[in-house]
Amino acid sequence: MKKIKNWLINLWISFITELQDRVLMSRKRIIKFIGIIFVPIIYGVVCLVAFWNPMPNIGNAPTAIMDNDHPILIVENVDISNKKIELGVVNSYQDGDQNNINLEEIYNNPNQSNQFKYDELLKIKLALEESKNSFIFSTDNGEIKKGQLTKLRVLSAWELIKSKLLPKTDIKINDENYQFSTPVITEGLALRNIRYISNANEISKQWEGSKYYLQAKIENNYLSKIVNSFGKLFNSPSNKNEQIDIQPLKIWTTFERNFIFGYYMNTFSNFAKGMFLQSIPGLIIDTALDNVFSTAGIKGEQIRAIIGNEIKVSNKFNEKTNYILLNADLKKLFNFENNEQKKAAEKQIATRTLFGTLNSNGTQPEDFIPGKFINQMKNLQFIFELINKIIFNNNSVIDINEINQIIFKILTGTKLDNKTIDFSKFAITNSDKTVMNQNDFIKGINHVLKENGLANSIGSLIRTIILKTHLENELDQLLNTKWVDVEIRGKENGLYGIGLGEFFLVIGIWIGVLMQTFIYDRAKRRKKSSQSTWYLSKTLLMLLTTFIQVTAQVWMAYAFGWNILGLETILYVWIFLIASGFMFVILIQALWFLVKDESVGKFLVVLVMVLSLASGGGTFPAFSQFKFFEIISYLVPFTYVLKGLGAIVFGVPELGTNPVTTNVVLINFSIIILFVLIFLTLGLLVGARNRHKDILFGSFKGKKILIALKELKRSEEDINSFANGEKKFQKYNWKSLGAEQDLELYRKVKELYPFEGTFKWWKNKDHDKVVKPNETDDDIISRNE
Repeated sequence: MKKIKNWLINLWISFITELQDRVLMSRKRIIKFIGIIFVPIIYGVVCLVAFWNPMPNIGNAPTAIMDNDHPILIVENVDISNKKIELGVVNSYQDGDQNNINLEEIYNNPNQSNQFKYDELLKIKLALEESKNSFIFSTDNGEIKKGQLTKLRVLSAWELIKSKLLPKTDIKINDENYQFSTPVITEGLALRNIRYISNANEISKQWEGSKYYLQAKIENNYLSKIVNSFGKLFNSPSNKNEQIDIQPLKIWTTFERNFIFGYYMNTFSNFAKGMFLQSIPGLIIDTALDNVFSTAGIKGEQIRAIIGNEIKVSNKFNEKTNYILLNADLKKLFNFENNEQKKAAEKQIATRTLFGTLNSNGTQPEDFIPGKFINQMKNLQFIFELINKIIFNNNSVIDINEINQIIFKILTGTKLDNKTIDFSKFAITNSDKTVMNQNDFIKGINHVLKENGLANSIGSLIRTIILKTHLENELDQLLNTKWVDVEIRGKENGLYGIGLGEFFLVIGIWIGVLMQTFIYDRAKRRKKSSQSTWYLSKTLLMLLTTFIQVTAQVWMAYAFGWNILGLETILYVWIFLIASGFMFVILIQALWFLVKDESVGKFLVVLVMVLSLASGGGTFPAFSQFKFFEIISYLVPFTYVLKGLGAIVFGVPELGTNPVTTNVVLINFSIIILFVLIFLTLGLLVGARNRHKDILFGSFKGKKILIALKELKRSEEDINSFANGEKKFQKYNWKSLGAEQDLELYRKVKELYPFEGTFKWWKNKDHDKVVKPNETDDDIISRNE
């Protein structure tokens, strides 16, 4: 027991000795200890904050929609008697006086902005709609006469896309100066930094450039050709596979800027494609469906006649039509005692209700009597037969009864059986009402449209249901990818081992250079070496080591998977990483030499590394992080190394040494050269100069040297040649001390100003002789002492 006690006492005293000698002996020791304590905190907390929740901010990526197209005036007509849909872009039109008005002069005017063209076409549209005269519209699909169901619309590809974005919060701001956003796309992600560009010169400058991470480009006459193509399809559905001469909408992004960004841009690009394509079917069936409800109106007196009580009817869904929805347990409202009464009731139901005799839960009974909605839809049955023929290549029809039930359930808050659609936003309220009057209907339908971002139109609701229940999965068959071309550069090599491998290679090079500061030193080994040759000799040694390190690393990576990039790419990677490694050497050596205590210099190197890991773009792009890290990203070296490396890795394998990739590499390489110039200058003029003075004379501070000279009783001539007087801002003539080490002066400075500056209590304390395990400890201890 006594031995154990003595052993514990001995352990405690040994620990206290280590604590006193290594931590508490001086102020500098205490500061170093605090620094060591904060290293894990700096690394852990900085990275924790930097990567707190970057995913939602991926959408902050600079995005551009580049518009080379122009607005157009579209004419749509539904000819029920001839069962025909007419659709086309108005090239010109004849008014009642046989005057020919040419719109192509507006379309192709290079001196006017798209906004001006849009406004001019809108004025023409309003004038045509208000006029009671007949008009003949000339289109690429033939002449279309103005009729009862003719609809004009001014549209542009940009307006289609903009309709899928969040509305502008300030309509006074021009589109080109506004920052648009999308609704949430997936997992809380949304694009929040979308710019609209219509200037041809700016588009040419920015396309596939480095400013915008995600880009979409609309070519001239793009929308015109799409609309006219649909018009041809309606006239000749058998020609649906006919090739269309059109330059596709181009959506471009790349893995070059950031691997994780490129990975998620795959999702965003699919959304960008879909948000445009799914707008196009509105051109096909909007007119027809809107007219279904325009002719399905029921006046207030009819509502009162059916419901049998006094209801004040004042609100209207739109300016043309009043509506009523009856939950159709109509046997309580009509007596079917004989056939004559039944026929009279059926006529009432067919003309005065929308959805007929559906049950309260929305199901259709065997003795179902249709209402006005189904009867009107039957008039337009040919439209759905035509759509089916174009899309499905068969003669099947869309089930109007099913659509009738779905809309009824949506408006009454009844649970839908169709599990393939999420209509949770559609439901108005869970209501036990057997009758929904006009006011309830208007309030409910407006809620449905608002919640689902639909236009103020019943037709848009029906269209959404039809698309979701029947056409959504087949949309690409009709709209084909030839209309939209998505390019994600580097996608073929978008593997984690390559994308994150870039980051790991760069970290490896930085750590490799940092480790050199542990095996090499700052000592001067040749008496005749000048300040610059001494410093640069260290640089050359580190450069040689780095060259070997990088060469071994790159070709080892090639052997373990990077060979899929190809030999040409690896050669460029090797060259670029050697240049980057050399920049790391210059930077790390400058920080290593900058401070008298090399431990502090190494701490600065670690700090730069931590900031580079947090904001250099190796994982998430800096714009997805807090603003502080986005600002820091412009200052850390990893940013430019990774951008240049990414351009090579994801650009060269697909396109070779193309101008775009070369431009990105050269821009970042020039910044790497700038780092070299800054830190080489800092190293030579500050680090090398001060450390060289420390080597020769014991300190780089002239005041200390002057005091030491006086303590050594050097001649007045020597003292005055070094410093003339003791002015506050004294200039010192270091050349007067000579170019070789003054050992006597060096020792006197160290005696007067010991590096550690130990506390008196530690000096007065008894110390055992320090015993070292082997020679390697001499190096470490001498550094620390």
